[in-house]
Amino acid sequence: MAKKILLLILGASCAAFAKHDVKERIESAHEVFHEIMATSDKGIPQDLLEKAHCVVIVPSLKKGGFIVGAQYGVGVASCRGAGRAGWTAPSTVKMEGGSVGLQIGGGETDVVMMIMNEKGAEKLMKSEFTLGGEGAVMAGPIGRSASAETDAYMRAEILSYSRSRGIFAGIAIKGSTLRSNDEDNEVLYGKKAAHRDILMGKYPVPAAAQALIATLNKYSRVEKSAMLEIRVAMAVDRATTRLEREVRHDLVMLPYYGVFDNMAFRVDGSKVTLMGSVTRPTLKSSAERVVKDIEGVESVDNQIEVLPLSPNDDRLRLALYRSIYGQTALNRYALQAVPPIHIIVKNGNVALEGIVANEGDKNIANVQANSVSGVFSVKNNLRVENEK
Repeated sequence: MAKKILLLILGASCAAFAKHDVKERIESAHEVFHEIMATSDKGIPQDLLEKAHCVVIVPSLKKGGFIVGAQYGVGVASCRGAGRAGWTAPSTVKMEGGSVGLQIGGGETDVVMMIMNEKGAEKLMKSEFTLGGEGAVMAGPIGRSASAETDAYMRAEILSYSRSRGIFAGIAIKGSTLRSNDEDNEVLYGKKAAHRDILMGKYPVPAAAQALIATLNKYSRVEKSAMLEIRVAMAVDRATTRLEREVRHDLVMLPYYGVFDNMAFRVDGSKVTLMGSVTRPTLKSSAERVVKDIEGVESVDNQIEVLPLSPNDDRLRLALYRSIYGQTALNRYALQAVPPIHIIVKNGNVALEGIVANEGDKNIANVQANSVSGVFSVKNNLRVENEK
């Protein structure tokens, strides 16, 4: 029994030490990144960091030898979050073998790598890959204002840096293996956590990594390309909203557009598609003409249907109007410039289009339409105001 208790105590102690070791490593990674970025004129160029898809930080990479030496280190990796905003919880990694630039004697070196494109990020998410082999690694430029627009930097999958004895510089890494540290991830997250799932943002940031992620967000919250996409999307949304507003206004203001017509539209960039049904051929052509004249509209696809001439349909339209708008609960709608309940009649079949204030009014309009003699069918397409 005593032996079992001792084993349990030892097991618990090992787990506690392991968790402490992982936490300490994350804190070291945070310190390294913070100190490098706090350097005013000899750090990682801000422009490059803002374009990075992922970051790998290996504090205190141990090395030995002259020019080429064996090396080993443990660190963390984090990638951009959903929508390329924020950073994911960190996954612990091991870096082994290969060489890191010139190595004069033994010692420890802090290594920071920035993964610059989707191809590099996909390799990082593998459980293991070789730097300088599968992942082309290039020494990164230093200095806040260093140009990041050269062809070489634009094509690089990974840009790497080292800090040793207070000197920070871009370095070339060849032959090193970067692999996921699954044992430490299990300690950090309290259960088996796949390296790829962590970097895909499927795990919340643990308490031990909050400071690191906060610092990454401080220096680059949104990937630069994503920021550009967001700005472009916002500009497109504003342009679309303006076009929608102007198209809607110009269609409603058309002469002879009334309760027995219904026009709808869709805006796709600079193209406007017109839909619906009208009783007059001139309404169809007029709608296309006024929309084409709106600034920003380059093409119009006119799919508006002209309803067939029919004395019986004309009789039903008048009867339906009296039945619906003459109903006490609905007659307030008749006071609007263009009454919002549109009555579309085609060969004795009725469709109710438009917007009403509540579900009750929608149901009443349906009952009133069905009460008109000679109506074959009623399709109630009325929408309730503010209803999603």
